[in-house]
Amino acid sequence: MPVVIETREIPQADRIDRVGEVVIAVAQGALTFQDIAMKLDVVERQGRYYRLAAELLGLVQNHSNQASLTPRGQAYVAAGGGDRSLIMARAVMELRLFQRVVGFLEARSTGASTEELTKFMTTVADIGNNMAARRRSTVVAWLTALGLAREDNGLIHLVFDAASFAKPINVPNAAEPLLPKSFELAEYETVASRVAAAQEDIVMQVSSVARERANRAHLDLVNLVASRIRRAGAIPRYNNLIDLAAEIGLPLLFEMKSVTEGNARAQIRAGISQLYEYRYLQARPDAVLVLVTETAPVAGAQWMSDYLEKDRGILHLWDGDGNLYASASTQAKLQFLWS
Repeated sequence: MPVVIETREIPQADRIDRVGEVVIAVAQGALTFQDIAMKLDVVERQGRYYRLAAELLGLVQNHSNQASLTPRGQAYVAAGGGDRSLIMARAVMELRLFQRVVGFLEARSTGASTEELTKFMTTVADIGNNMAARRRSTVVAWLTALGLAREDNGLIHLVFDAASFAKPINVPNAAEPLLPKSFELAEYETVASRVAAAQEDIVMQVSSVARERANRAHLDLVNLVASRIRRAGAIPRYNNLIDLAAEIGLPLLFEMKSVTEGNARAQIRAGISQLYEYRYLQARPDAVLVLVTETAPVAGAQWMSDYLEKDRGILHLWDGDGNLYASASTQAKLQFLWS
């Protein structure tokens, strides 16, 4: 996948509510973009734009101008009003352009001007200034309609909607930076290059990560930490390798490990290796590494917590009946997780 976002990945349909109407129309038998245009009472060109937007969001699929619902589209049709908005918001947040724009806005707590956002879009997408201004208008309209952004006095602010950002944001492409710093194209290119070079190892690692994530204890750890990140006013993100990442005054990478008395040492050692690799792949040498385990260090392995923090510089958290625990020094460094 090219690092620069291609034009076809950028929606032209300016109203997200009408994209939802496309899904309903397809469910009711509108198969062609001409059918969809008729259902929406728009010209055929707009019917095609709105169907393409629904395709981008993974709500419908199209073969030879014959549309059908995807599983996500079926879930959207079956859901009620509030749940439909949530499904739509999460679908939007899986688009690369929106992930980059949301990160850009999140890094600007005082808001970004329309000019700044337009310039950013020309940096990371294959569009010129004139098209960028039009597509920026669509991007902001979608985010605003979904309650994820607002405009005040020419400045665009990210809105931390509790429902939409309660769960970690999925970044499907492992070559996409989870914690961009400069928001320059070179940064995205560096991460993509490193991930491409490690692709063979990543394929094997993804399989291992998927098996671990199927563990209920692992999921509970992710949700516990993600809720604390969200409470601190930041957006937790993840990809098919990294369990959680967030920027809260400093960049953070988290690895969760379910442990037992028999596998604690092996799991902690695996976590150390993974965290170092993830920091390299994400090109954030300044990222703080955090290992989160299911329980406190088991008998005979307490020294490993000391080793993590004092020798490896990796912060160690553990779960205790739904509460996070850590050494006093780690709590001081990550105070927002307890405040």
